[in-house]
Amino acid sequence: MANLGGTELVVVIDGAAVGAVEAGAQESFPLAPGEHTLQARAAGGATALRRLTLEPGGTARAAFEAPGGGTAPHHVETAVFTPSRGAAVAGATGRFTAGSTGLGAGVGAAMGAFFFVSDMLSGQGGLNEYGWAGIFIAAPAVAVIVGVLFGAGGILFGALSGLSETRGGAARDPRHRLALDATRLSFRRGAEGAALHVAWAGVERVGLVEDPRGAALVVWYAPGRTPPAGAERLDGGAVVCRLREVGAAGASQRRRLRAALRWFAGRRYAQADA
Repeated sequence: MANLGGTELVVVIDGAAVGAVEAGAQESFPLAPGEHTLQARAAGGATALRRLTLEPGGTARAAFEAPGGGTAPHHVETAVFTPSRGAAVAGATGRFTAGSTGLGAGVGAAMGAFFFVSDMLSGQGGLNEYGWAGIFIAAPAVAVIVGVLFGAGGILFGALSGLSETRGGAARDPRHRLALDATRLSFRRGAEGAALHVAWAGVERVGLVEDPRGAALVVWYAPGRTPPAGAERLDGGAVVCRLREVGAAGASQRRRLRAALRWFAGRRYAQADA
């Protein structure tokens, strides 16, 4: 059994607690052949009972996690990593604010220059004493004012846009998404990006590699398998994604990603990683 989360789980088999699995760890528990029930418990509650049928000499595998904060654990068949909704909203807000402020500054500079020229030609402008050099006062001043107003609008529009996109389902969600399961890893770059699927069977090794651009998830393809065209190369392997792109750069999510790699990739996971 694997615990992919950050909270210790108590393992309950056939109604009796048989041990605990620490955060990010794996443990084995002896079971006799036959029918059994399995449950994982944490401070926030317990999973639903899972029924297992064990054949003589067979094994059963299960992964659980408790997100933390007093929430109940749940069974995990696919581990998903994506930036938080707040990070996505902040990113959208930043993009709209930068664009709006730049646009506003350009419009403001043009407006300031236009009004100054009009005043100079009419002879009634307050900056006439500076001559034509006054344009270098009028244009930046109006650019700042209009840029601030446009920027404020960008903050509001960006926040609303980010909230709308992240609540609109996977088809519209702009966040990058990494998913790991028993057969493969998948990475999708935003709502419009093409999905990359890498089967564990086609990989010699997978791990986390640190470099100046930040830690990356890297796969080393098996002989006869080639990475996608244009894939970034790092340490002899092909980069799937940067951890910051999928919200896994922090300590807790990086620990969760390592636990998921140990569980799903098995021996292919290079544990001496970033």
